[in-house]
Amino acid sequence: VANVHCMVQVVRALVAPSCPAQLVSSCQRIMHACGLLQALCDILMAAGVPADVLTETINAVAEVIRGKSTNQEFLAGVMAPCTPPRAAIVVLLMSMVNEKQPFVLRCAVLYCFQCFLYRNETGQNQLVQTLLPQSNEAPSLTTGQLLCGGLFSPDPLSNWFSAVALSHALIDNNNQKEQLLRVLLATNIGKPPVTLMQQCVMLLQQGNKPQSKLGLLILLC
Repeated sequence: VANVHCMVQVVRALVAPSCPAQLVSSCQRIMHACGLLQALCDILMAAGVPADVLTETINAVAEVIRGKSTNQEFLAGVMAPCTPPRAAIVVLLMSMVNEKQPFVLRCAVLYCFQCFLYRNETGQNQLVQTLLPQSNEAPSLTTGQLLCGGLFSPDPLSNWFSAVALSHALIDNNNQKEQLLRVLLATNIGKPPVTLMQQCVMLLQQGNKPQSKLGLLILLC
């Protein structure tokens, strides 16, 4: 376990955001081409991985895909070995909004999702689209549904994680900001739906948890 942990830290050292951009891009390309990114994703989806190794692996995947479109697309296509089949990103977000998971693991998933959306207009668009009304039947569980569930969860940390994650779909993307204004939520049976922004403002006024309020402010800003 210690050796795997150290190996993953070496991978992170090669693609750390603080390294020169050209060097990072080259390392990211090679890690995808040689199958290292695939191997890291296999660890992510494996059963029985110790929490510390899993957390470090999630952070490593985050930095291997950050700002690299081919690597981001690769992660988007990874499926978890479960029934029914689910995208790895969905499974990771399920951990992030689960208050029973270790805090550092949830932080790692948030970082990975941020890196997935970094300079990724396609990923940003796909996330927001899962929040909009669909003409055909949507999959049983989507990234947007998970983040909305976390946003309005009784757990204040889930509120913060989800709000920050959702805000990264809007960075440098005015089109998605406009699309998000169209998102409607059915809050009570028999009452008309309200917009996501209206619901966020209402929760901001009613809430008393600093983590929840901070997350909502980040999203609204």
